[in-house]
Amino acid sequence: MGPHPDLKQGFDLFPARVHRILEGAGFSEVSLTPLDLVIQLAAPAGEAEAADFFMTMGPLARVLPNLSPAQRENVRATLEVYFRGHTTSQGVVLPAANWVVRGRV
Repeated sequence: MGPHPDLKQGFDLFPARVHRILEGAGFSEVSLTPLDLVIQLAAPAGEAEAADFFMTMGPLARVLPNLSPAQRENVRATLEVYFRGHTTSQGVVLPAANWVVRGRV
């Protein structure tokens, strides 16, 4: 079956897809406003905590059970190294791109 064709096109076309979907469903005055935030995943020096959190959600959580313990530990270690590059005095933070979507029925 595969992914929906819209998903193959990437996030750069997200606003156009949302407009098309919502207007096709009868919404008017559709607007999308980017909301770029920083998300704190863990406290300062919390790279291990952030790695643990990431391993419990999303696609990673579905893949990890199929890996050997050594492979899972390799994933965890790689995540910790990655999160070291995103550690600030506020903790482990990542940028998050969000959208505020509005429309009238």
